[in-house]
Amino acid sequence: MVEKVTAIVQARVGSTRLRSKIFEKIGDLPAISLLLKRLELSKKIDEIIIATTDEDEDDQIVNYCKKNGYKFFRGHRDNVLERFYDCANEFKVETIARITADDPFKDYEVIDKAIDIYNTGDFDYVSNTIIPTYPEGIDIEIFSFNALEIAKIQAIKNSDMMHVTPYIIKNPKIFKCYNFKHSTDLSRYRFTLDYLEDLKYLNEIFCRIQKINFSFLEVVKVIKAYKIKEFKHIERNEGYI
Repeated sequence: MVEKVTAIVQARVGSTRLRSKIFEKIGDLPAISLLLKRLELSKKIDEIIIATTDEDEDDQIVNYCKKNGYKFFRGHRDNVLERFYDCANEFKVETIARITADDPFKDYEVIDKAIDIYNTGDFDYVSNTIIPTYPEGIDIEIFSFNALEIAKIQAIKNSDMMHVTPYIIKNPKIFKCYNFKHSTDLSRYRFTLDYLEDLKYLNEIFCRIQKINFSFLEVVKVIKAYKIKEFKHIERNEGYI
């Protein structure tokens, strides 16, 4: 049976690298608005919930959700695993698509592909991140509420609790995991928003595209066609490492 898929978007304004980055503009849109508009193009996502923190500074995110009609949940600032679990439990989520709010170029077609694999393969967890071949920022993880609950109960490392899914990935004897790959290794590209240089880079790309429904392959083509200089001296998954 195909279960309801909920995109849980983890978001907060208190980034140590670029504060309030999700409200920085890409074109005429705040980064989070571009992301959410792109998620809404998915044919497989049934609902979207913004999972933010219970810190006062994140009232800004709650106000944004209320103004724009998005569901939201408030939870632990640093234990994001707990925040995800509490959010999923409260909203009776069956299948989770984990989304990070600082990836405004998330590709809805890649998300739908991941959901299709999850639905047809009897997996606990599906992603393109275990062995990355997609650009950073096009990462997607689909997993069951049951897997999330086990991780919530058993995970003890701070790194597992801050980043939600490492406990699942590191325990293949408990969870049935699957990593899908792109036909060409494009993992050297970086489409995520952590630094001011990232913001300038994403804006330079977006001003060439000027639409919401673009694919990540179109982004790669734009970079090559216009010889856009990449901001690349950041290690992939820097925060987790």
